[in-house]
Amino acid sequence: MLVVVSFHIYYALRLKLENNAARPEPYQKKKEMESTFSGRNMIWTGAIIGTFLVYHILHFTLQVIDPATAARAHLDSAGRPDVFLMVARGLQRIGIALVYIFSVTALWLHLSHGIQSSFQTLG
Repeated sequence: MLVVVSFHIYYALRLKLENNAARPEPYQKKKEMESTFSGRNMIWTGAIIGTFLVYHILHFTLQVIDPATAARAHLDSAGRPDVFLMVARGLQRIGIALVYIFSVTALWLHLSHGIQSSFQTLG
């Protein structure tokens, strides 16, 4: 999966650089007629998603962001780490919940353009 994500990032950056090189001087008046907000901001939503993936792994997998709610610190009745409690308590904190809402919104924008674009390319 890391290999696929690495290729995705490489080709996204390459495409962005090629698009910038295609028109080195800006237009006199910038007017987007056919492009969508999500299409114009793919590079930024991708960066947000990448940053969020690191945060998410630190938060829920490695459990270093909020150790007070870590699953390892709270065991269920069978003696296993209580993952449900960790997620529920973690998302009760407004700051953490806002990070997840913002990141899922970026993911939605990124995927909505990417899926639509893939059908256009394959069609």
